Amino acid sequence: MQKLSTVQASAQQDVKSSIKHALVFSIMTLLMTAFLLTACQSAPQQSKSKSQATKTTNTGLTRLEISKRTVPIIKSKDGVQDIPWTITQVKYKKALYFNQMPNILLQSNSLRLIGSTGCNALFGQYQINVANRTITMDASAGHQTCNNALAQEADLMDALKRVEKFEITAQGIRFYDANRQIVIQAEQR
Repeated sequence: MQKLSTVQASAQQDVKSSIKHALVFSIMTLLMTAFLLTACQSAPQQSKSKSQATKTTNTGLTRLEISKRTVPIIKSKDGVQDIPWTITQVKYKKALYFNQMPNILLQSNSLRLIGSTGCNALFGQYQINVANRTITMDASAGHQTCNNALAQEADLMDALKRVEKFEITAQGIRFYDANRQIVIQAEQR
């Protein structure tokens, strides 16, 4: 009988301890929430209507002014780089839309390429000689899967590796392989 009352007393002590811990945890949670809300309320409000203006600098770059900070807008000097290209054909097959149309942007300031296969992000680097109209690309893509996108992605990645020359046309740009076969066609977005 004494053993039973000792067990009951121990159980009551455990319950009291658990309630005490739960109460302390609840109070701490409320205090942290109040602190965070107070911090958010005291943050300075930013105006949502910022004036925007464009100016041309002596470097030939256009700058977009947004509340005292400027962001350079690079204009293409050669008609190839710094232009967002939407890929319309890959190896004579019409490019298909998955999450978006496949696209590529050649960034002249870093010689990096970015874009999309239509499903996955596209990134890498390139070398270009505009005067000779030669270009080589080293590209990689993400690993998200989209229904039926695998064949187009494989063709596009292979085509990017094979690109050696380019040509600007009235419709956009064509990229050729070593055999002068068109492997990618694109138009400006």
